[in-house]
Amino acid sequence: MCVIMLLASVSIFFFFFKQKTAYEMLRSLVGSEMCIRDRETAGTHGTIAVAGSQFKHFSTIFKLEAIEAQSSVPALNNLYASAYRTSNRFADRLVFLRRVVNAPVSADHAKAVFDSVIHFRHPALVSIRDVKVTNEFVLGSNDLIMEYRYIHNAKGLKSLIADFSGARRDPKRMELNASESLLWTIACQLESLLRTFHQVDYALPGLHISKLIYVEEGQRVMFTGLGLIQAVLKDATCNPLDDIVRVGEVLFQLATRSLQLPVSREDAHQRIQGTKQISPAMENVITTCLFGNADVDALFKSLGHRISMEVGHQAGHVDNFINQCQKSQHGGRLLKLVMKLNMIVAFTEDHGDDTLRLFFQYVFKQVDGSHRPKLDWGHAYHSLNKLDIGSDELVQLVAEDSSTIN
Repeated sequence: MCVIMLLASVSIFFFFFKQKTAYEMLRSLVGSEMCIRDRETAGTHGTIAVAGSQFKHFSTIFKLEAIEAQSSVPALNNLYASAYRTSNRFADRLVFLRRVVNAPVSADHAKAVFDSVIHFRHPALVSIRDVKVTNEFVLGSNDLIMEYRYIHNAKGLKSLIADFSGARRDPKRMELNASESLLWTIACQLESLLRTFHQVDYALPGLHISKLIYVEEGQRVMFTGLGLIQAVLKDATCNPLDDIVRVGEVLFQLATRSLQLPVSREDAHQRIQGTKQISPAMENVITTCLFGNADVDALFKSLGHRISMEVGHQAGHVDNFINQCQKSQHGGRLLKLVMKLNMIVAFTEDHGDDTLRLFFQYVFKQVDGSHRPKLDWGHAYHSLNKLDIGSDELVQLVAEDSSTIN
């Protein structure tokens, strides 16, 4: 009987600890995202029930807006749209849905637009995943549904205007002090995005502040309106020079903390100078985009002295992201070890195997000189690490009755 219990203990130990070490794991165990994804969070306005078979692969669909709102893009101001968040239950990914209510679009045209933009990729671009015309999303409404990748912890770029306004009133906030630095970062990212499209003679209509999001981690700006104008307006004219003007409008709105656009170069100059926060170099970039009839190459030259600085700036963010990923992987590795050790103890406690139980107590049941519970993180940390690599170091296990087991 003793031999059988010993073999069982050895088998369990081999099964749990002789697999690949946690360092070789491709994905760390940091918790289930499905519970988080299916939970209604702050910022949503209830759910919408969609029974159409075209959307059966989506889980709960949350409303990001309370009601359908009139589009902020001037070319689409006669249409209403709404936004939703959901997840693809089969592909295990979050999804952002944009619905254009009763859009005058045919299914063939929507598919043609999707095929023309699906291949575009850029760090400042939210990739598109599907475009369809359907009356199943909301019964009785022939809607254009556009599916995009969902970006975590993002907020509308328009909200920065309110943040900057708050910073003006509250000197303790730091957004105002870094406002021009952020403007340079946004300008460089949008210029890079335009070059990607203009180099293949493809304009980027719909570049509007309402279709740009901001991710604070890394100070990333991303465009969420790829294919929107082309899908809704079949005969829309796309001029690459208009894209430069749209960039100038976004920078001007952020620089002046106002959505109102200038009517002339002199008006733009006076309003920018009125902020007393924008340098002549940034003002020159903004006015050149708005009134200089510049192309993307001219914009690139005007930003040349800043692009190298932005490369170093983003490299610093990349280093920080890598450090955070390493922490997450390390946390997952330790979690896996703790789970293994607890499961082994649970499997063997009924078989009288005192060695594993005493090792568990050696790692976690710690007391100080007065026999009070004590958390010695370094002891548990190093013990688990030695266990993970299969260290040959010997430890002395002492039973509760003070008898020693080697």
